[in-house]
Amino acid sequence: MFVVLAVVGSWLAWVIVPTLPSLLYYSPEAVASGQVWRLVTWPLAEGLSLWGVLTLFFFWYFSTELENLIGRNRMVWLLLGLWAGVTASATLTALLLGGGGVLAGFNLVEFVVLLLWIAEYPHRKFFFGIPAWVIGAVLIGVQALGMLASRSGSALLSLLLSVVLVALVAKRVGLLREYAWIPGGRTPGRPSRPRAPRVSRSRDRKSTRL
Repeated sequence: MFVVLAVVGSWLAWVIVPTLPSLLYYSPEAVASGQVWRLVTWPLAEGLSLWGVLTLFFFWYFSTELENLIGRNRMVWLLLGLWAGVTASATLTALLLGGGGVLAGFNLVEFVVLLLWIAEYPHRKFFFGIPAWVIGAVLIGVQALGMLASRSGSALLSLLLSVVLVALVAKRVGLLREYAWIPGGRTPGRPSRPRAPRVSRSRDRKSTRL
């Protein structure tokens, strides 16, 4: 809810200052020139639109279910890890391939949260009874094909790195427990190592006397 209110507040600020998104988006060049606030503000670099409202609603819906699973504190760490993972992926891709690395708006945040929800509930039904994992595969496929068609290899690499880093964070905070091949976290159902029975000193003394 705090994130939703922050995004709504940025929309209201955009109505007053229409050039605000241009001051908030992230690019490695702008940060290197000293505009370090862009590291944090890029999810708010977007004006009000109908699609933006729908995106924010879906974020609230899916992230609320995830928060109910792991609790409020771990959800905070998940969102911080999501932001850090996406930002680091964009920066690393820009350094490796040159150019790109621009982040602006809340769409990518909502997209990653949706993928996490789908990974957690792969067999939940969407509209027309379609399983969630099918929707996730279609969404990733459309994104990848669009980036390939536009010859945006840096954007595709950044997206893949973001998914990997966010998956590691999600496993760390208690999600994705069914995916044992993802490192981090604890394996569910793993029996704890039995402890040797403790013998009291008084009993030892009695046995010694006998």
